[in-house]
Amino acid sequence: MPQQQTMILYGCKVQSDFSFPLRLPEEGEYHDEILLSGDLPADLIGDIRCGSHLYDTHGRRIFLYTDRPLDTPIAGQPYCYESENVARFYWRHGERRIYYERLAEGDAERFAFWFIHLFQPLYMTLEEFSIFFHSGAVDVDGEAIAFIAPSMGGKSTMTDVFLRRGHPLITDDILPLRREGERILCAPSFPYHRPFRAPETLGYPTDNYRTDFRQLKALYILEKGDPREPTLIQALHGFRKFEALKYLGLVYTFRFMTLTHNRLLGDLLNRVNVFRVTRPWSMERLDEVYQEIHRHAQNLSQGA
Repeated sequence: MPQQQTMILYGCKVQSDFSFPLRLPEEGEYHDEILLSGDLPADLIGDIRCGSHLYDTHGRRIFLYTDRPLDTPIAGQPYCYESENVARFYWRHGERRIYYERLAEGDAERFAFWFIHLFQPLYMTLEEFSIFFHSGAVDVDGEAIAFIAPSMGGKSTMTDVFLRRGHPLITDDILPLRREGERILCAPSFPYHRPFRAPETLGYPTDNYRTDFRQLKALYILEKGDPREPTLIQALHGFRKFEALKYLGLVYTFRFMTLTHNRLLGDLLNRVNVFRVTRPWSMERLDEVYQEIHRHAQNLSQGA
């Protein structure tokens, strides 16, 4: 039998018979467990009868197949996620075993990217382990602050700025959230960050990485401002807060999960501060923006 590799990703323990060519944590806090296996059962393939094109990303088409029109999953329902020419991932709803099939362009590095960065968040969303946000996040004084922005809006850049100033990384791009009692918790994703635009890569490894859950203290929605103006931080309330989180943040938004998403967004509205940050759109002023957000987040911790 192939040797099993153990990894902690998105607060989930993954045991895999595929050897990932990455520096990934073998220990850390987790709430769920899954098994990744290349021993694909023939009957699972045979149960897949229909599917749809989900979206295009990183220069590839993405498909999701099942045995019925895409709607609320039922126990045992078969699924297949396909990244064009790279890999297919199969599973049954409610089960904790995922099977993989590598395709013509699925070398080790590309396969690892698609499983970690894109497939696992979709699987964990459909299985209702967590809800995922397009967000960078770092640790400030033992709690998490997160950055949300439109595409090319600077969240990875801001995450990198905090990381280079000694703040532990929680995630560079995809943030899993879950409610635990009265708290909204962030799980760490994986110890790589990508402060640049390039397809099919997780970026640079870092040793300054959290391996445990952190309470989410604040979400900062980044907006471009005049390069000559100061940084402005404003609290969002009510519908504006809800709208910003729903349309900027959620990674996967299936129609049949609307109630689940709205429930978590309601929890966020009640338990997490959300701020709009209009900052000067200038690389030369990044340190000033960092100082303003860092000071603001510290004042939140102190109740100021």
